[in-house]
Amino acid sequence: MNEKVTHYLQQLNKHLNRLDTQERVDILEEVESHIFEAVSNGASVDHVLQALGNPKKLADSYTNEALLKNGSFNLSSMAQLMKFYFITGFSGMFIIPVVGILSIAFYFSSFVVIAAGVIKTVGLFFGYSLPITVMNFGFWQAPDFMTLPICLVFGLLFYVGSRKMWHWLKDYLLSISVAHRKLKSTN
Repeated sequence: MNEKVTHYLQQLNKHLNRLDTQERVDILEEVESHIFEAVSNGASVDHVLQALGNPKKLADSYTNEALLKNGSFNLSSMAQLMKFYFITGFSGMFIIPVVGILSIAFYFSSFVVIAAGVIKTVGLFFGYSLPITVMNFGFWQAPDFMTLPICLVFGLLFYVGSRKMWHWLKDYLLSISVAHRKLKSTN
């Protein structure tokens, strides 16, 4: 067995500790079977494990599924379900829109900052001191000739930040989608 698969299954097992032994064994066998089936169909181990997502999140979705199937009432099960749906609802109302808007704002800001630096630098070559870009850092103001390098650095930082937030948002939405499909298929 591949070391990465073994490690992934160990992490998954660790996070399935709230379930009874037989349920854990069944889940681990199902996930292991899925991995080997996908690998035998030509997928790489890394790709399959990435598609499965974080072992803790996968374990949480299985645990929530088991709680939904459990017909008996107890406060612990109710609290776990409420926690799962509260976190998912909170992220849908606040986290997802904020990260999405910031990602787009950072993306456009990266180009605006660079364009402002270029315009300011071109203006300097023609003897104009355009007030488009003034670099004030508290008590220190950057000299005009430093505008373009500073704008390039900030533009790059905005662009990288935008890409990172966008990838995080896509991965997060994928994990919620997978958890939702699993919950939906149990009903």
